Amino acid sequence: MALISFDKRQIVAKLVIVGADGAGSNTSLRALHGRITSRYKGEIFSFGLEPEETSFVFEYDAPRSCVPGFDLRVRVYSLPGRIGSPVHRDLVLRELDGVLLVLDARPERASANKSTLDDVADRLLGYGRPLDRTPLVVEVNHRDHLTARSPEAVVANLGLPSAPIIPSNARTAQGVVETHDALLLDVASRLRDNLAGNLESIVLVATTGAPSSDEDLVAQHVSLLAGNIAFGLLDSGAAELNAAMTKRFLALPAGERVEVAFQPRDFVLMRPVHILETRLEADGVFVDLVMERLSGGAPKRLPLMLANRPPDAQPVQRHVTQTATKAVTRDLPMKVDMAPPEAEDFPPVWYGVAGIAAGIVVGMLIAYVAFV
Repeated sequence: MALISFDKRQIVAKLVIVGADGAGSNTSLRALHGRITSRYKGEIFSFGLEPEETSFVFEYDAPRSCVPGFDLRVRVYSLPGRIGSPVHRDLVLRELDGVLLVLDARPERASANKSTLDDVADRLLGYGRPLDRTPLVVEVNHRDHLTARSPEAVVANLGLPSAPIIPSNARTAQGVVETHDALLLDVASRLRDNLAGNLESIVLVATTGAPSSDEDLVAQHVSLLAGNIAFGLLDSGAAELNAAMTKRFLALPAGERVEVAFQPRDFVLMRPVHILETRLEADGVFVDLVMERLSGGAPKRLPLMLANRPPDAQPVQRHVTQTATKAVTRDLPMKVDMAPPEAEDFPPVWYGVAGIAAGIVVGMLIAYVAFV
């Protein structure tokens, strides 16, 4: 998920170098950092809970020609296969914009390559980003090994989507820049397509202000890992992560108790006896209650939504779809009286004028008759 700041005219994209244990993802990132020339290139930072389970990250400014009118800042992460923490893997893989998959050319690492590919594909699918719709470049490393297989043999039977396949030697940096450039060109092309109106090409989210600094970014990652909190709970280890989140937040000071009246008219003289489900939903809290009559009888379910807004505030209509006819007629009365309008009466002053004129005429007629 690339971030775009229109006021800063800047886009931030996230690329991840991922591989099996020993495939060379960390080595590739270090080699790439040493050979990139840019008007801005940050230092390499590392983060992880254990020294042997460490990811690297650095950022740099891509050439301005990548996305005309915008500065493109690229954040490059590594995710070695030895990192087994689901929180760590979720932290690095979530909201990425491109994948550089490092495969090991040594025959004995074939199953590890397959496991890494399956893990990445499954996680991206869980985020709503299938691998075949994500920018992907394959780097075949350890080509200098005596028993190394050809790139074609390494990717055979892996079920990879169509992607560039480039041989490399991360220790000497051979092929490392080429694989990164191929991925960057694909991501930049999709960013240009998005700005041109093809919103399906890549996810681009508007933001404000400057992006986080390298130090702040790594500090956020370390804090999330130390607190054992991921951006979203994974199916595997969800109970463990949920327990860790509860433990972390229970340390917060207790807030003031707020009483919310929720009993609808149909549930008068009933009381809650069981909670079937609670979850965060949009901007509120959904609670599925079981209600039971005080006098006995069959229980009923009450789906309850606690809206996160002041009690006197009106609900916000987020998705309202109306046809043109409804938009025009929604304020018309239900019934229209078609009786003809009553004739308008004259103002009272005109009656006075008419009376005076009539009196003058009558007086003149009387005078004429009397003297003629």
